[in-house]
Amino acid sequence: MINLLLPNDQQKLRADYRHRLFTVTGFLLLIWLVIIFISAASLYWFVRLRRAEAVEALTSVKSDTLAAAEIEKQAAAIKEANILTKHLRAETTMFLPVAVIRRLTDRRGSITISKIAYSASPNAPPMVKLAGKSPTRQEFLVYLEALRTDPGLDEIDSPVRNLIQEKNFSFTLGVTVKFPPAPK
Repeated sequence: MINLLLPNDQQKLRADYRHRLFTVTGFLLLIWLVIIFISAASLYWFVRLRRAEAVEALTSVKSDTLAAAEIEKQAAAIKEANILTKHLRAETTMFLPVAVIRRLTDRRGSITISKIAYSASPNAPPMVKLAGKSPTRQEFLVYLEALRTDPGLDEIDSPVRNLIQEKNFSFTLGVTVKFPPAPK
């Protein structure tokens, strides 16, 4: 190609060409640097996030180890407390008055119980004295039969005077609870 421009115009053309080359190169370099910056920033945040997760996992492992040690310490304390309070626990051979009284009141129907006296001695079976009112003799007899068929109750003492009146009468009962067999 033949250059037909004057030398002065050729110098201006070369200067303009260099200027455009530097401008385009600068823009391309700037775009390349922006892309590298975005990539590096996202990589930095990703690594930082992964590091935070790793630190959190390490902390939870340490806390789990500490929690396991704390649980073992608490278990030892509970075991010691159980040993120290063993004499306060109810033995299987002991009767809980609440259980006996519940047996007596669950079967009462329309009978009203006004007084319950529970007495227990170490060598004899527990005794319960009941006092109450019955609307009819028939309902009293049903209650008395329900108590006599209860397997946890041994003996039911009902005075004869409980059966004399027909309606709205007061009664008293003596109930002996079955004594359990001696522990093996």
